[in-house]
Amino acid sequence: MKTILKEHAVSPVVGVMLMLVVTIIIAAVVSAFAGDMSSSQAKTPITQIQASYSQSGGMEIVNNGGDVLSTQDIYLVVRDSNNMGSQVSTWASTVNKSLIQNTSTTTSSTKFWVNATYGGVEVSRWAPGDTMYITAANCQPALLQPQIHNYGAAYHSTGDAWTISSPTQIGSTFYLELYTTNNKMISQVEVPIKP
Repeated sequence: MKTILKEHAVSPVVGVMLMLVVTIIIAAVVSAFAGDMSSSQAKTPITQIQASYSQSGGMEIVNNGGDVLSTQDIYLVVRDSNNMGSQVSTWASTVNKSLIQNTSTTTSSTKFWVNATYGGVEVSRWAPGDTMYITAANCQPALLQPQIHNYGAAYHSTGDAWTISSPTQIGSTFYLELYTTNNKMISQVEVPIKP
């Protein structure tokens, strides 16, 4: 008995294997390209802030945990809440970085996020557990909430009544919001207004 081997079936199997290898290579290239695209986008930092405010003592802001933040890549916003008056919750003011400092009182060792005199960065990072301050003097409407102050001066004799430093707002609340410089909100906290 003579055995005859048929070799014509080998060719289709080799062809299918080559197509499978090419498909895997193409999938790997597409996956690598897509991975590079997603990693090039800046990730929004994660942190929680806590704040307290008194009209006589100013504002204390604590990084309660999460990522270390670069002060060059973030900013704070003071937003009035609905309980401060009709439609004022749409009013918000970006906090000037030269008002934010690393000590509760201004001394020779005080450093600001940005130096008001020469514009240089003095505090470059805000780590979990670090506390920043805005003094009571820097919480005055013309400095901390200039848009609301100016609006009130132009249209209403009691414009500052809508700001957080107004005695009529004691017991009300406002929002302190933390954003990245590309306008992504990191954190928001409701802050009671104390005397």
